[in-house]
Amino acid sequence: MGIVLAAVVTDVVAIATVPVAGSPAIIGVLVALTGVVATVAAVLQLVAVRSTVGGVDDPVEPDVVDDALSLATDISARIGLGRPVSAVAGWIERFLDGSPLSPRRHRLLFGVLVALAAGAAFDAWHAIAEGPWGAAEALVIFGLLAAGGVFAIYLVTLVPLRLLRPVGPGG
Repeated sequence: MGIVLAAVVTDVVAIATVPVAGSPAIIGVLVALTGVVATVAAVLQLVAVRSTVGGVDDPVEPDVVDDALSLATDISARIGLGRPVSAVAGWIERFLDGSPLSPRRHRLLFGVLVALAAGAAFDAWHAIAEGPWGAAEALVIFGLLAAGGVFAIYLVTLVPLRLLRPVGPGG
């Protein structure tokens, strides 16, 4: 939402300062509509974040990983693979709740690692799709920009979307 709003601001500046042949009205309407929608989305996100601040991050309430493991177990039972999938899901759950390396114990560090992996994947994709980078500095800068965006999204959605709950009691 921040990136979209920043683009809206630059569009408004461009519309105000650069003469355009013809009628820029349709562009102005689209920019205004985008700004309104992004502002409403930002307000809704702030409301969601504020509603979860203050100890609502309950370590007992399931997170996205718990839901995915439960769904995988339910579906696999229906197709005759319940036992092996249930065993793997149990192992994953025990790792997440008991391991000192669990992403649930190190939620911010996990977010940093995911963001860096996303930045590296972006650089690799770019090298394959567009050809190799012209300079190593550009590779690092664009990788860090992609990683920064992923990390910002992770931070804003971690608690409201229950991506990873904290480790439960006794874990």
